[in-house]
Amino acid sequence: MIDTSAFVDLTRGFFGDVQLGSAKENDALEEVVSSSFLRHYLTKRDWTSLRALLCSLGDNTERFVAMYFSEEYDSCLGSDFLHALCLRGAPVDVVRTLVQLCPGMVSERDSLGRTPLHIAVENGDGDNSLSVVRFLLSQYPKAVETRDKNGMTPLMRACRRTAKPNPDMRHCGGKLDGATLVSLVKVLALASPQSVIVEDKSERTALEHAILLGAPVAVVKLLQRVTIDVRRRRMESFDYEAWA
Repeated sequence: MIDTSAFVDLTRGFFGDVQLGSAKENDALEEVVSSSFLRHYLTKRDWTSLRALLCSLGDNTERFVAMYFSEEYDSCLGSDFLHALCLRGAPVDVVRTLVQLCPGMVSERDSLGRTPLHIAVENGDGDNSLSVVRFLLSQYPKAVETRDKNGMTPLMRACRRTAKPNPDMRHCGGKLDGATLVSLVKVLALASPQSVIVEDKSERTALEHAILLGAPVAVVKLLQRVTIDVRRRRMESFDYEAWA
């Protein structure tokens, strides 16, 4: 059952002042959910209302987000509600609320093989983008090494994001200052240094993506340092005698 006590304030504006727990209000609650308020709040980026709605759904959250949100997003990209939150740059507290209610979503992939972390590194702005990435990493560390269908890791995706606004990001402005972009790349690189030398299906590393897309010089230098360090460590651990 839905937690009606937490949701009543959201429904009274639509259905009048009814008694808590009455048949009319319980029916109203179901109607509000079935009217795709999850989609509405997400599209409008009404994070306060969305957070309240998620909390009110409680144990029913996963069932309702799958049932009422799939028509718009899941059907075309095979994604879930967490992907959608990351796509639209939702605040970290909203992302955290959903993950607490639906922990399995943090490791789900869409039809392009992307985890929520892949989506998060490409969207959002400012410190919030960094906070969301750190939170997702804390919940599913393996995501940093996960490759999508193009063989790209989250680090590669981040390196393709310049400090300039991206007009192709219709869901989110994509605004990220140079310093935050450097911090974002650093967080991902430190989480998995080996991912710096991984190549995608086009045989490009994260460093090569950064150079091609005109990433800030600080990002390029950071990746160069990590690349040199990783390759040096691999050389030091190489067993030359075994190949003699």
